[in-house]
Amino acid sequence: MKRAQVTIFIILALVILTIVGVIAFYYTNLSNLSIKDINLPQDIKNYKKHLSDCIQTVSQDSVTTIGQTSGYYILPKENFQEITAYYYYNKQNLVPSIEKIESEINKYIEQESENCKIEKFGSELETNANTIIKNNIETEITIKQDITYNDQEYKIKETYKNEYDIALRKLRKVAEEIIDLQVKDPKNICYSCILELADSNNIKIDITSFENTILFILTDEDYIFTFANQY
Repeated sequence: MKRAQVTIFIILALVILTIVGVIAFYYTNLSNLSIKDINLPQDIKNYKKHLSDCIQTVSQDSVTTIGQTSGYYILPKENFQEITAYYYYNKQNLVPSIEKIESEINKYIEQESENCKIEKFGSELETNANTIIKNNIETEITIKQDITYNDQEYKIKETYKNEYDIALRKLRKVAEEIIDLQVKDPKNICYSCILELADSNNIKIDITSFENTILFILTDEDYIFTFANQY
């Protein structure tokens, strides 16, 4: 009799655990659904998908482009042929801080995201970006837009989070160390020191000389970071 009771309790416990598991599964999946999206017109659903794809592309482009333009969305006046910024100019160290580069990525995303808007849906697309550069790059982008479609108003608000395995912080630090060498000896370039920096940081450094400028191209795996020095 006791064995039968134990068996019944075990069966009941298993049934209860199964029910709880099923409820948890469906609750989790329902929580991930946007209930408001279910009854949206197909054109609005397509537009939201377009925005998502476009914003993700802008985010990726921002971290790629910012490396090729030495950490700037819009180059400063101290730049080399509108290609990249000077980090050493008129004997001044002009290396931007990490916070400045984060801000420039934010500007890139917020400005370029305007191109994701489709005019027929009307109002301005409001974009807010927050970038953190650590050992990788993290972006968090929130978009808002009030749109009118078939005389109905719809509010769009979405947040996208991305992580990029890009060592931008390390490359900026190497650039700063190169500038420190230049500041210490403005009239000479310590090529052996630069090669040592490349080896110790496991990156590639290409140097091209022009009339009064050296262009540096730092490459970590497939990621490119550039800047220029005046000498």
